[in-house]
Amino acid sequence: MTRPPASRTGLRRAGLAIAALVALLPALAGPATAAERERITAFQSDIRVEQGGTLDVVETIDVVAANDQIRHGIYRDFPLRSLTATGFNYLVGFEITGVEQDGAPVPYSTEDLDAGIRIYVGAANRLVRPGPHRYRIAYRTDRQLLFRDGEDELYWNVTGDAWAFPIERAAVTVAIPGGLTALRLAGYTGRRGEAGRDFRTTESRPGEVRLETTRRLAPGEGFTVAVVWPAGAVEPPSAAQERLGWLRANIGPAVGAPLTLCLLLYFLLMWHRVGRDPAKGVVIPLFEAPRGLSPVGAGYVWHAGFADAFSGTRALTVALTSLATRGLLRFEEDKRLFTLERTDRPEGTGQAGLPPGERAVLHSLFPKTTSGSITFGKRYEPRMDAARSALTDAFDGEFARTFFRANGRYWLLGAALAAVTVLATLLPDIRTEDSLVMVLFLTPFAVAFTSVAVGFVAAALSQLGSGGSWTRRLPRAAGRLAIAAVCLLPLFLVFLLGGEVVPPAALAIAAVAVVATILFFFWMKAPTRIGRQTLDALEGYRLYLSVAESDRLNLAGREPEITEALFEHHLPYAMALGVEQEWSDKVEARLAASRGASGGGRSYRPSWYDRHGATWAGPAAVSNALSGRLVSAASTAATRPSSSSGGSSGGSSGGGGGGGGGGGW
Repeated sequence: MTRPPASRTGLRRAGLAIAALVALLPALAGPATAAERERITAFQSDIRVEQGGTLDVVETIDVVAANDQIRHGIYRDFPLRSLTATGFNYLVGFEITGVEQDGAPVPYSTEDLDAGIRIYVGAANRLVRPGPHRYRIAYRTDRQLLFRDGEDELYWNVTGDAWAFPIERAAVTVAIPGGLTALRLAGYTGRRGEAGRDFRTTESRPGEVRLETTRRLAPGEGFTVAVVWPAGAVEPPSAAQERLGWLRANIGPAVGAPLTLCLLLYFLLMWHRVGRDPAKGVVIPLFEAPRGLSPVGAGYVWHAGFADAFSGTRALTVALTSLATRGLLRFEEDKRLFTLERTDRPEGTGQAGLPPGERAVLHSLFPKTTSGSITFGKRYEPRMDAARSALTDAFDGEFARTFFRANGRYWLLGAALAAVTVLATLLPDIRTEDSLVMVLFLTPFAVAFTSVAVGFVAAALSQLGSGGSWTRRLPRAAGRLAIAAVCLLPLFLVFLLGGEVVPPAALAIAAVAVVATILFFFWMKAPTRIGRQTLDALEGYRLYLSVAESDRLNLAGREPEITEALFEHHLPYAMALGVEQEWSDKVEARLAASRGASGGGRSYRPSWYDRHGATWAGPAAVSNALSGRLVSAASTAATRPSSSSGGSSGGSSGGGGGGGGGGGW
């Protein structure tokens, strides 16, 4: 058998491949070609303005179907809700008066949209034949006219700007009531916001005007007109009708605003009744903490709980420092690693025993033993976490109720009223299931981020007023405000998404209710009479700890002599009250003056804190280490790691009433 030459074989194979590709091209291009063939050949809108302000509209839409997108018929979207400049809803009326296909009535159905209605023309169990079809949709709508001094205006989006098909020609005829002549005409073509002038006026005579486009409109483009005529032919709505229209469009804000006012009044009344602090007493300098109050207890009362400025971790470092100054613990620091060593000193009993919180810490770290050690600073340490939990648990029960009234039941009743207010404000404007799901999801999301943001703002304000060095307070407060600002970014997203479903005014009313509820959660808490007396005593004690050396004449004659032992005795209290820097500076200045007067002396070396041979510059250095490095190490050790890793003028296309769009189904 003779083989053909290689060149001839290659040509034959190439020819077959080309033939196959040519055969496939119609199949590959079929859907795209069909989609391109489907189009609107003519869009005619006939509008008759009634003397009562109602518009009777008939839209005649000629299409070419290819059973691609237009299978059962077309759909037409019509917007019913828009937003005013003040953030409220503006709602128009809409009533379908007739739907036809090719001159005969045809079934249709409707579907609610977030801001309007969708009309499906045709039956789901019937396909339209390919080729040209004429659809006619007639409807009546109101609240579409603009009434100004001496003139009325129809600013109307004829075609809408959300059609899935091109529109080869669009035209509109407006019948003006009373046979009046239009004062001004304008038209705009293009995408939403554009001001193209691709139109012409084909007729303008008393009682009627006609305008049409002069070019093909691409998908997503539309045609808008503005027609102005002398006032008098159309009766404007009365003030009562306007109020009724506003109320019908804004049920949520109309209900939510008085409910929010009632909520605020309730919280204010309850705060005045049970949430106000008792009158402050006379504050005098005290040289000791209130009797029976431990350092952690003093911090708890002063900060009204384990707040941001006195967190559970900081309270733990205060307790550890107190245990160390009592001789029960010894600190060793080496390259930011801390080792706690239990000494052989007994903890004591009765009046000489440990406060409950410190005892809980000691027993969590060293259960039933007077020896042992624990090293922490680089990773999570379960015993440190357990010690922090034991400490906070010791104060959040009877101790807290002795000094503060939480008034929780009053706040919970207000929170329930706030929940009703938020739901009553947001739900009336929801028209679709998807929007309902979105609102139900976004509302807790917004509440959570608002709570965090408000909490960090409160923490920043608390930090600024907590006392201590401004060089430490300002950066910490700024950091908390920065976190609050970050939390506000998702809230902006919530308002952006929610504004597509409910009016911004409703969102603002709901936000007021939520923020008020969060704020009063803090404000309803009030000290008891004992708590107020203890706060006055702590303020006097804090005054003694923080008064500068230059102002000590105010305390002269009564102030005890400052020694290293006195420094260590008051140091845990100073840390708890946020004035450890002032206290250590004061002690350091006094000790330096004493050494200078006596001709020298040894530097400060606490027996309970060893830095592996390094010397201390003075009490201030010890204080800085405890309030800085020890707090940081304890925070690392006590924090459980995460389980997961990382119109006529100024108008544009798309403006005015009418509008929407459509497509095939």
